[in-house]
Amino acid sequence: MEQEWRVFRTMHPNVLMVGPDAAVADALRTLRCTCRQPVVTCWATDPMELPFPASSGTLILRDVETLSLESQRGLLAWLHEAAQLRTQVIATTAQPLWPRLETRAFLDALYYRLNVIYIDLAQQGIRDTDIYFAEGDQIASV
Repeated sequence: MEQEWRVFRTMHPNVLMVGPDAAVADALRTLRCTCRQPVVTCWATDPMELPFPASSGTLILRDVETLSLESQRGLLAWLHEAAQLRTQVIATTAQPLWPRLETRAFLDALYYRLNVIYIDLAQQGIRDTDIYFAEGDQIASV
């Protein structure tokens, strides 16, 4: 997992986090300091106005599994436009999205666009010993 954290910190790829709300909230608090600024957090259950103002910052999108297909299409189009600005997206979900892919309730193109790094918090949370960014460097513990 060390390599994934190093990639997260240096390349700022899109991330899909799966796990219970408390574990996701802890992980986001820990990772926030390494995100591109500015950081904007929104919940997919809120009415989404797309496109968001694109910047070279980070969009944290909570509860991505609740997006309607129409909102998923809008987000995918926005991601295509935002790619030029290197906007990072951290999407969170309480349940794995794969079953929703199989029933076509979630767009596969959006899934693969968000799932550059997959962090599964369902089994265990992120421990401070899991997050190594450079030779022995660690960020704040969870």
